[in-house]
Amino acid sequence: MKTIMSYFQDTVDYPLDIALNPIPMNTLWRYVSSTFLDGFINHVTPLKVFVLDRYEPDKTEKIKKLKRQIHTKLSQFGDDIIILSEIGENTYMFFWFDMDVSDCCIGRFETTDSKDKVIDSLTNWLNKQKEENEGEEFYEGIDNGIWDYHELPLSFLEGWISF
Repeated sequence: MKTIMSYFQDTVDYPLDIALNPIPMNTLWRYVSSTFLDGFINHVTPLKVFVLDRYEPDKTEKIKKLKRQIHTKLSQFGDDIIILSEIGENTYMFFWFDMDVSDCCIGRFETTDSKDKVIDSLTNWLNKQKEENEGEEFYEGIDNGIWDYHELPLSFLEGWISF
């Protein structure tokens, strides 16, 4: 079963010289600032958006209460956000906004896989992460790993988006 992480041939922690070659193809950068993600999110076409349960338990009620905004500030969820986006034909970007704001991830990849297969790889990865935490105790306010996730409608991403 293919996961989103299968598309990244290289993973770089704390990347240096990010202005020289921003996000090489098929590479995932980990431990980047949320403001770095802000520089890309408004220049892609989001395909899927998920809010995770890592720092707070089930957000179903919180999501229902959220009001539409002119500009979307994704940190309002109080937890991590995952976005899969398209940037060209067979080319994608992956965003992981971590509430630690300096532990975010961003990756860029190209593939001959269908768009549906790429989307499935993301949900496969989320489900695998969720299964790894099954039976563990949840501690509110700390990183518990991915316990669950909730898909947000793409219509939620309005105006200028920031993490």
